[in-house]
Amino acid sequence: MQMQYDPIGVNKQIVARFYRAFNAHDPTYLDALLDPGWRVHPEGERPGREGWEPSLRALYAAFPDIQVTIQELICEGDLVAVRAQFSGTHEGSFLQLPPTHRRVSFDGHDIHRLRGGLIYESWHVEDWLTVFGQLGESPHF
Repeated sequence: MQMQYDPIGVNKQIVARFYRAFNAHDPTYLDALLDPGWRVHPEGERPGREGWEPSLRALYAAFPDIQVTIQELICEGDLVAVRAQFSGTHEGSFLQLPPTHRRVSFDGHDIHRLRGGLIYESWHVEDWLTVFGQLGESPHF
């Protein structure tokens, strides 16, 4: 019996590695999983890790123990959808809010498009309203 290539399984593994790299706080490993022209939606950041790295470093500084737990990975062709739970302790400034030392837990939903074994487009939504509520603040948008 000849083994068949399973692109769905491979795509799910690549996305799972992305979240393991996030948990390791390892931007270099994240970079190895991202297409050089990677874009994050909603728009607002430059493509590639260079565009995302400042936001990522700010998040790690605000929540130095932040971790993500994947609750579901669903794959359809080149798209992988993720339902995840983020948690961490607010130890640094976050969106101009001084540290509260409170623990937060919030949902995140992502859809990643893969091409050539790399993530080249992502749609990302977090429940920041819940975060602000857990920090005892109302959002200042």
